[in-house]
Formats: sequence, structure tokens, C-alpha cells
Amino acid sequence: NRKSAGVADIDLGIGYKLYDSDDHHLFFSGVITIPTGNRPKGEYLFEPIYGNGNHFGVGFNVDAALRLWNKENHSARLLVAFNHRYLFEGREKRTIGLNVAGKNFGQYLITGADDIIANHSTLDISVRPGNIIDFATIFAFTSSKFILDAGYDMFYKQGEAATAKETINYTNWTPGLSEAFDISSVKTPSILTHKIFAGIGYTFTVYKKHPLSLNFGGSYEFATSNHELENYAFWLKSAVSF
Repeated sequence: NRKSAGVADIDLGIGYKLYDSDDHHLFFSGVITIPTGNRPKGEYLFEPIYGNGNHFGVGFNVDAALRLWNKENHSARLLVAFNHRYLFEGREKRTIGLNVAGKNFGQYLITGADDIIANHSTLDISVRPGNIIDFATIFAFTSSKFILDAGYDMFYKQGEAATAKETINYTNWTPGLSEAFDISSVKTPSILTHKIFAGIGYTFTVYKKHPLSLNFGGSYEFATSNHELENYAFWLKSAVSF
């Protein structure tokens, strides 16, 4: 198994409180993403990558909350978070695939020259990931020591733009093979997923001083195409304050 570990990315941000009170707030921040992860080298089919592929980025975050109701030990709040990033163009090693009927993953076939095609179609590729958006809205209701959360999250990633910085150079191709390479095979398509989630928690006091909370929840993430994975998730967590 191939393994790799390190610091993925570093986000540097500066923010401003546009409005802040007990009942509602609106915060805004600008962010710069500094890539500290590894760059794809194209040496292995399933290469371990941490980070965003070594792309610089800029973006902004918006954090807002509105108290809808507050009475004695009961309250309800609406929370909204919007995060945007734009990742700039950068160089990666990727393997250009073949657009030939009946030859899925044909770039890993052995030619008549006893050579793997991918050895020559793995090139420097200029990749521009583009826009990434994450939007979430949460309804939070508290009643005495109980907490109930329910919300929706949308994630969108723009389809990549890619251009080969090198030319495939090999003279021993099967006739017609050199015209079958498809640069679109290295591009990650656009991604759009939707997630709904809910959780319930209870808070009590330990030794009359330290509040302890227990929370249980779950989520379901679904998509509109087979580019994304649909999944369920469940969690159980606790927190204590000192």
C-alpha cells in the first residue's frame, strides 16, 4: 500500500463583524488558501494525495445567525454559513486516457512494443479546479437541557479545465491509436451534492460545575449524477466544559 501524510492546506483569513448582538449576527471574512500538500506525480495508478493538488486559492466566508424565538428556557435560532473558494491553475502529472470503444482503461494496455501506453501518456497537465461552494443552513431548537438540530448542506465543485503542457511522443503505436487520446479523460467533472441532517442532544452538569453534553445524529447525502457518491452517516459525540 502507498501511504503519504502531511499538512494539506493552510487557510489565512481576515474577518469583520458587520453586525453582532444577542439576537443575531453577520460576520464576513476573506480567505487565502496556501497549498502545503503534495503534488501528483503520476507514478502510481492510485497515488496518495493530501491537500488540493497544490493549487493556490482565494475566497470568502459568510456566517450569519438569527434568533427566531426566545421564551424562558426555550429558544430557536436559524444559522447560515456560506463558504467559497476559487482554486487557480497549477501543474499536475496526469495520465491521458483513450477514447476507444471497448477499451476502458486502455492507457494501461501493453502495445506490440511490449510497453505500457501510460508510460507515454502521463504528462504535465495544466489544471484549473475553479470554484468550490459549500452552503449550509441549520435550525437549532433548545428546550431546557435538550438540543435539537436539523439542516441542509449543499456542496458544489466546478468541472476542471485541463490542458496538456507536453506532447505524447511515441513512434510504435498501433495504427490510429495516437489519434484516440482524449484530454477530457483527465478532467474531474462538476460535482453537486445535497445533504440533510438532524441531531438531538442533552446537557447536564457534572459535579455541579462542569456541563457535559451528549449528542446523537445522522445524515443522508445524495446527488443528481453518478459522478458523486450517495452515503449515510451517523455520529455520537460528547463534550465537557471546564
